[in-house]
Amino acid sequence: MRFVVCCDIRRAPEDVFAYLERIDEQPRTRFSLVPPPMGGGGAPPRAVGTKHRELVQLLPAVRTEVWAELLHREPPHALRYRWEGGYVNGELDYRITPTRHGSRLEHVMSLSLEGTLGVLGALIRQTLYRSIVARLAGIKGELEGRQRFDTGQHSGPSNSL
Repeated sequence: MRFVVCCDIRRAPEDVFAYLERIDEQPRTRFSLVPPPMGGGGAPPRAVGTKHRELVQLLPAVRTEVWAELLHREPPHALRYRWEGGYVNGELDYRITPTRHGSRLEHVMSLSLEGTLGVLGALIRQTLYRSIVARLAGIKGELEGRQRFDTGQHSGPSNSL
């Protein structure tokens, strides 16, 4: 399954990129970093090869631990992660483009479900989509100095792989 969700943020692309790459400073629960092997190209969490662990809510009563690895960074335009854990694997791309009033943040995530989770795909899709929209709302709110915003500028989930 694939998700593409966008929002416009009234901040420069450099500000949006800096916020996204400082994952160690963002409010998350049960989050930890693992530095990259030597030659990772910078200090964690900004170095390619850095891994972090977090809990992902798949369904209201189902969480799984995933490990994400930073695969690519192109300041101030792109970050790419690969993640795996439990019965889920995927990739996440953050794409940032300048707009007249700031930046457009595009969250592109591909996800594959394995084992028994495949049967619950439709329910998991709904839960994750709401979570992604809420995540972008939080990012926008923090960067613009407020907590809530209109989420009307996002696209729904798609079925592409």
